[in-house]
Amino acid sequence: MRRIKKWATNICLLILTCIVSFLISEFILRLKEYKKPPNFSLAYRYYFKPDSELGYDIQENFPKTKAHIEGNYFYEFWSNELGCFDTPYKEQVDYILLLGDSFTHLFAPFKDKWGTIAQNILDFRVLKCGVVGYGTKQEFLKAKKIISKIKRPPKLIIIGYHINDFTEDYLFPSTTVVKGFTVATFKISDIKSGVVTRKDILTLEKELEEYGRSQNNNDSFLTAVKSWFLKNSILCNKVKEIIRNIFHILLYRPKQEATRPVPPPPIPPGYWFFGFLSLPENEYPWLKKAWDIHFANFRAFKRLADNLGTNLLVVIIPAKHQIYFPQQLKDNGIDLDTPIRKLCKFFEREKIVYIDLQPLFKKYAKHDSHKYLDPEKDLYWRFDGHWNIKGNHLAGLLVSDYIVENNLIPVQNKDKKLREIREQLEEFE
Repeated sequence: MRRIKKWATNICLLILTCIVSFLISEFILRLKEYKKPPNFSLAYRYYFKPDSELGYDIQENFPKTKAHIEGNYFYEFWSNELGCFDTPYKEQVDYILLLGDSFTHLFAPFKDKWGTIAQNILDFRVLKCGVVGYGTKQEFLKAKKIISKIKRPPKLIIIGYHINDFTEDYLFPSTTVVKGFTVATFKISDIKSGVVTRKDILTLEKELEEYGRSQNNNDSFLTAVKSWFLKNSILCNKVKEIIRNIFHILLYRPKQEATRPVPPPPIPPGYWFFGFLSLPENEYPWLKKAWDIHFANFRAFKRLADNLGTNLLVVIIPAKHQIYFPQQLKDNGIDLDTPIRKLCKFFEREKIVYIDLQPLFKKYAKHDSHKYLDPEKDLYWRFDGHWNIKGNHLAGLLVSDYIVENNLIPVQNKDKKLREIREQLEEFE
């Protein structure tokens, strides 16, 4: 009996020690940099507002808020009085207007975003007005809205273009805001015909409520406890991240060290939809209509720039798998290069100035046997599909070099500026 009592006492002391250690660790972590566990959807709630013309837009003067990218990488986002992720506009007479989607908008610290890098290099105010999820049509309308507020034209308009802008244009407006969350309003019900099914606000509100209930109602007490800790405990999330990193390091180590074939990272879900872009238009007539819509939006941008007497530059942003895992796209029948070539031919016909970053990024990307990107050494995040800090810096340098070389804005000491840019580019080789 005494032995059982002793064992019970020891077990209780062990449990109490574990609880105290957990609480102390949690308290210390909350005093450090990461005071809240990552929660992507909640971080951006109320950052966007419904817009009758654009579908949605950024709220003006949104306060600084911390967001999580992956692993131990966080950043702060906000908005200024123009509804842009940027510092306040100081009524500079000469400025560049930068538009685009998520590559231009989020997923890196503000000081490291490619728009900020270009501003510092060029010593020329860049209004950084990208919006995650936007297509070319929305970027065009956003540009008109910003210019009308400022009441003076930019010296240069830059469009940060990604291949999914094609889809956003076809489905425009594809997203709205319900109860502070951005939600998709569309569904392509038939790839063959291109028929689009839209959801009304009542349906979206109901789905959002059902999703919320599913997140709060768990099947068992243990599941509920696990869910609560993962949502609220920094320590649990850090342990989970360590375990996941160990697993992926073992899974994606170089082939020569592996005892079995190493699978590449999975193709992002959105890529599968782009497989149809290289299909024959005579078999998929809605594709021609979609391309016509897409091209018309670029023509509208060109007319706007011409009427304002300003220059226009389209920056074609490559997808992560185009740079590091092109064979995987090919093996899965996904061709992202053919639609980009078609777009470039259109730009050349319409005399729209553009720069395709894909061949340039391939030049600077390290091509070795690894299957798992290093968020410090490579150009994209490890799990996320966007540029990391290094990728943003490279894009800022490349675009700045093109702007100066082609005299798209007035630059003093052009030759000196080009030398400075190219010296920094040498560090990437």
